[in-house]
Amino acid sequence: MKVLAILHRWLGVALFLLFGMWFATGAVMMYVPFPSLPVSEAIAQSPAIMGSQLGSLSDTLRVAGLNSLRQLRLRSYDERPLLIAERETGGLAAYFVDTGEAFKGVDAAKAGQLARRFADQKFREVEGPMDYDQWIVHQQFDPYRPMFRVSLDDAAGTQLYVSQSSAEVVQRTTRQQRQWNSAGAVFHWIYPTVIRKDWRLWDGLVWWLSLAGLVGALSGVALGVLRLRKQRDSNRLGSPFAGWLWLHHMLGLVFGLVVVTWIFSGWLSMDHGRLFSEPNPTAPQIRDFRGLPLNEAVQGLSEAALNSISGAAEVEISAIDGKPLIIIKRADKTDVAVIDGSGRLAPLSPAVVASAIASAWPGHSIVDRHSISPTDSYGNLREGALGPEVMRYVLNDEAQTWVHVDMTNGNIVSVMDRSRRAYRWLYNGLHSLDIPGLADRRPLWDVVMLVLLAGGFAFSTTAAVIGCRRLNLTFRRPAGSLLLILALLGAQVITVRHDHDGDHSHHVDCLICVKQNNESDFLLPGSSLANSVQFPGKVVDPVLAEASNAPLTANSRAPPV
Repeated sequence: MKVLAILHRWLGVALFLLFGMWFATGAVMMYVPFPSLPVSEAIAQSPAIMGSQLGSLSDTLRVAGLNSLRQLRLRSYDERPLLIAERETGGLAAYFVDTGEAFKGVDAAKAGQLARRFADQKFREVEGPMDYDQWIVHQQFDPYRPMFRVSLDDAAGTQLYVSQSSAEVVQRTTRQQRQWNSAGAVFHWIYPTVIRKDWRLWDGLVWWLSLAGLVGALSGVALGVLRLRKQRDSNRLGSPFAGWLWLHHMLGLVFGLVVVTWIFSGWLSMDHGRLFSEPNPTAPQIRDFRGLPLNEAVQGLSEAALNSISGAAEVEISAIDGKPLIIIKRADKTDVAVIDGSGRLAPLSPAVVASAIASAWPGHSIVDRHSISPTDSYGNLREGALGPEVMRYVLNDEAQTWVHVDMTNGNIVSVMDRSRRAYRWLYNGLHSLDIPGLADRRPLWDVVMLVLLAGGFAFSTTAAVIGCRRLNLTFRRPAGSLLLILALLGAQVITVRHDHDGDHSHHVDCLICVKQNNESDFLLPGSSLANSVQFPGKVVDPVLAEASNAPLTANSRAPPV
């Protein structure tokens, strides 16, 4: 029991603030989601493609040398058709279809115009180009970097993010969203830009912190039960402690299981394939499902397919089961069609999808297929519903795999095997109480969640008081002071020796050496840190636009991160 007590004590001292923060910010996240721009709204605000100006899409790809493509889309820019290709290796390339010339991207002035037309609202300033800030730090934005941040002149404090390489508005935030998420999701997910922009760093940090928290919570529950004692006056079980320790013990007995399940399920949110299967198809499965590279799919576009493009806001060119697939997106609807060998357009049928799945999962047959019902416990979650347009294909493999395909665009939405279905209950069920009969009954769900969060926060508060007292006692002693000094020195040594193969001198091409922690500093795409670091300009006229491009020398006196 002594080892267990020491483990719980010092994990509690190290993590008590983290526990309290998780419970407090969890309440904020119940009502304020992370900012996002719905795809449907982005499409609705996009200009229409003029089909009469289309040249040869296949010639454009051939001249540009574009192959190994992940996605291929057609949009309109300045009333000209623009072909946007996302490479398998990452990054976007865009070409005008009418002339075949490469699109050189937008500048700050043009980004402001695009944002103004998108929102039908004047703008105050344009900042950038920037690779990262707090609201575009997710990897889903990687192909669109760098971006311009355009602040609109409205009461909501709206900011739009315009991709320099594709001229698309890809993110929108308001002042209220930024404020609440700065107090909610950013803390809850440990999401500051300097950490989150390095996915591996963030993934490992949150995984191990959550695991340490889980060990601390489990050890506390075990100690709480083991230290129950019979009271002399009543012969009932009770706590041997007094004061804050007594309150901590009692709250732990009441809310300890809640704390453990929330920390455990939060830890699972960072699983990313470590213990459970992942919900996304693999790259080979996507390739076999399509059965045709996208640059070859373009060659199969018939005249009838090209004629159907005119007036669309966006056209995605894909493939399924070895046949070209065209997804035509308009403000009010989305049409999808398969192009057969004779060039005719045919609706995407369940049979074509089934044949594509058989190619992607060879050796397994489909035993059932059906649409997702509104009461489906796996398809309709609080964090996102698949919707009635998604069809589930059930395979007869050992893992009992379900493949979900969106029939409006022919894309695999998710893959859910036995492992993933277990994950649904262990993560969604425990972390957000996504349980049938409760999740869809509000305000009952809100009351239960808030009561449990308040109990967890109160428990964490008692841990904070006890932890602060423990630290106060410890660091009054010489040994404790020495321990603190050694910890600080160790942190400095680790920071200085970050990765120079034994060379501890300053390197101007190293992200740590060059003041990475200043969030107002953004690196130009493709530039070398050995040459310069550029700060984003706040562009309001051509003179400032030109001034914003002046490079500033890396500050060698900046402290390491």
